[in-house]
Amino acid sequence: MMFDVMDRFTGAVKFTAEIDCTSEAALASKMRLAVQWALKEGCSLTGADLAGADLAGADLAGACLALANLEKTNFVCADLAGADIMRANLTGANLACANLEGANLTGANLTDANLEGSDLAGAELMDACLTDTISPLGFRYR
Repeated sequence: MMFDVMDRFTGAVKFTAEIDCTSEAALASKMRLAVQWALKEGCSLTGADLAGADLAGADLAGACLALANLEKTNFVCADLAGADIMRANLTGANLACANLEGANLTGANLTDANLEGSDLAGAELMDACLTDTISPLGFRYR
């Protein structure tokens, strides 16, 4: 089936992914398949609206998710090493046990995000909003 991924700012179709699932599949699962298709095809995910996607365990190392809407996205155990997530909206995202080593999170909104057990070695967090975020060690930033 064909699945449209929208631009978070304009609402226009950013790209149309050819994914293998039924129309009844959960939206979070369709978005996961669309992200995998986009990475394989070299499509840009910059500014994409991927809110609520299920990307648990996904290999997103080096991916460009700058300016993307990733609100309430599930990244549990995902590999985001070296990913560009600059100025993305990660409000309420679950990044527990995710590999964020060397990721660029400059200016990202991580309000209410869960980073428990994640690896932030070498990650850039300048100007990131960490309000009410659960840290890698399990305490909450206020």
